[in-house]
Amino acid sequence: MADYVRKFPLSHKEKRRIRQREPVVFVEPSASSRKKSAVASSNLRSKKGGPTQSKPVVFVGSALSKECPQVKVTFGCPPEVDEVDEQLKNKELIRAVKSILRSLTPKTFQASVTQLKELRLNTEEKLQEVVNLIFERAIMGPHSAKLYARLCSSLPKVQFQCTADSTTSVSFSILLARRCHAEYKSIFGKDNTVEKSERGLKQMKKELEDATLQHSIGTIKFIGELFLAHILSKAVMHSCIKSLLKNQDAESLECLCELLQIIGMNLEIVTAKQVMDSFYDQMHVIAENEKTSSRISLMLKTTADPFKRRCPWLTGGRVP
Repeated sequence: MADYVRKFPLSHKEKRRIRQREPVVFVEPSASSRKKSAVASSNLRSKKGGPTQSKPVVFVGSALSKECPQVKVTFGCPPEVDEVDEQLKNKELIRAVKSILRSLTPKTFQASVTQLKELRLNTEEKLQEVVNLIFERAIMGPHSAKLYARLCSSLPKVQFQCTADSTTSVSFSILLARRCHAEYKSIFGKDNTVEKSERGLKQMKKELEDATLQHSIGTIKFIGELFLAHILSKAVMHSCIKSLLKNQDAESLECLCELLQIIGMNLEIVTAKQVMDSFYDQMHVIAENEKTSSRISLMLKTTADPFKRRCPWLTGGRVP
């Protein structure tokens, strides 16, 4: 019979038909499956051929469903905020704030304020990011301090629970005051104040062009504008003036003159005359000191001049 098959092989049509057949895989049943099938067949026999009740198909068992509880999800309100998603939202917030601040001008002021108010600043961290961006932009340009102080006074005074202390709350004004204090301390603090040598005094013109000096002047101008915007108090201004007079280095004295040209006449309205006179008397004493450069001495005398104090517009000062 084998020789007969070799002499007459299968045709191409029969071979194609065999290839198209699905292979049959035989799996030997395990002991547990044989036992289950035996129990099922015995139950079927006990019912004597009666109709069987159909059960719903369950994809997740009861034990697994306990480990993975169901979560109700609604559109627009995810049940959980992933850490990565939160970082992306913060980056989008920073990008949006930077775009608004770049387009901020006196003409676009109201539109920029409206856009900032529409942002979702619902945590202390997000509010701190906005404060930092506004502060950095405010001290960049010589004329930006007034515009950004006006912006800060226009933002809503919304309070949030403090992250470090749950019993206290923070607001935009509080975070802004903290940032101003930290920046002032880093620039004019005792640890950062270095006495200028004679060689340093001769190079004062070079220091004027230095970015550090411009940063200090921009910071003190913004602090003064925040006082005029009723965000910082007169006590803060008194503290700044006292510390700048105590430092007596060229950078501190120049910033003192810049500060008093902005707030001088407004501060005299809410401060006792004896206190203001004591500030200006100390400036006269420092101006007469031989260690003070001629340029700084002239600035101190001009700022402390009684006539120019009553007419601040003569020196470019602010009129209340």
